[in-house]
Amino acid sequence: MGGGEEKPELVPQISWSSRLFSWITWSSGLDTKLSKKKIGGKENEDNHDDVLNHDDVLNLTQYINDQQPLELPLTSNKNTVLHVAAQFGNQKYVEIILEKSPSSSLCLNIDGETPLHIAVREGHLDIVKALIECAKRLDREEVESGGGAAKEMLRAPNKDNDTALHMAVRNPLNIDVVTWLTKEDPEFTHPPNNAKETPLYLAAERQHYDMVSAILENCTSPGYGGPNGQTALHAAATNGRNTESIELLLEWKPDLIKEVDEYGWIPLHYAACYGGKDKVKKILKKDKSVTYITTEEEGDEKTALHIAVTYESVRVMEELLSECPDCWEMVNSKGQNILHIAVDMELEEVTKFILEKSWIIHLINQKDSDGNTPLHLLATAFGRQIQGPLVEDLVTTLVAICMLQTITT
Repeated sequence: MGGGEEKPELVPQISWSSRLFSWITWSSGLDTKLSKKKIGGKENEDNHDDVLNHDDVLNLTQYINDQQPLELPLTSNKNTVLHVAAQFGNQKYVEIILEKSPSSSLCLNIDGETPLHIAVREGHLDIVKALIECAKRLDREEVESGGGAAKEMLRAPNKDNDTALHMAVRNPLNIDVVTWLTKEDPEFTHPPNNAKETPLYLAAERQHYDMVSAILENCTSPGYGGPNGQTALHAAATNGRNTESIELLLEWKPDLIKEVDEYGWIPLHYAACYGGKDKVKKILKKDKSVTYITTEEEGDEKTALHIAVTYESVRVMEELLSECPDCWEMVNSKGQNILHIAVDMELEEVTKFILEKSWIIHLINQKDSDGNTPLHLLATAFGRQIQGPLVEDLVTTLVAICMLQTITT
């Protein structure tokens, strides 16, 4: 081929399916090369012979017309020729194959995937559109029998119970694909896969807020659950730093703010633990009362403030106390206030933060379920021979407060 890459030869001992696989992968490689043809604004004339031309398409069309049914498996993973064309993003061949064998669009490979699953995973929007439009044509032709090919394709689960939308939201560049899929089948709820994940949960977990927005805007009643009884809001509160998904989800379904998972945690508890100040602030803006909700873990009940103390997040503590100034009064399941927790865990920055508050006087002599005050826990710390600025500052503050209490009484 005049210095270009040689086309695969058709030899009798090579099966028709192998020939198609070879031809599609070869020509798809050329499509990749085409994107690199222009150098410095000029055509790279050395590669003209590599261009897939009209004759190539006609030859493949004739070859397909002369061969066996295209629904037959092509590869060891039982991909058909349409799966392969969809994988490599070869729209020309996809259209040729669909015209010859529309029903091949519903064929499954060894993983239970349709060509649509493959095209979505690879982010080939044009092929996604071609596959769906083919299914719609089938529906129109079979209107008397009820049709349903388009919905069957869009809703088809693979062996992991992933629909095309599940696969689409995992790719951060797939917003156009997600938008297209949700508009094509807005009534489908998209139930969870084998891992208990719905597409909305996956989008929120990955902080793909544009996909969260597309699902909420286009779908009538999308599923929102995740593993361990969590919701999409739990995922949004836990992962990443942006707050857009939290805002979108709370506008869509405000009651999510109080839903508990299997561990008895609401989204605010996860935001206090992992999400940071901005996420906590966004949740409290919707409903401050969740600050006073304790986790439902038996024997380990605690509020978001207790969690923030445990994870040494002073900024989250500041936000919680700013919105709910009296939340410091609450104790955990052990009867411990936040000073108990900070002293017991030897958290220097948190302890200093608490000591600066005017209400510290109300925490010092408060006893936990074992009858210990923060002073008792401090004595235990001395028993462990813990020394340093933390102990010195705490002792100084506590002595001053005790003296003040003596004077005032």
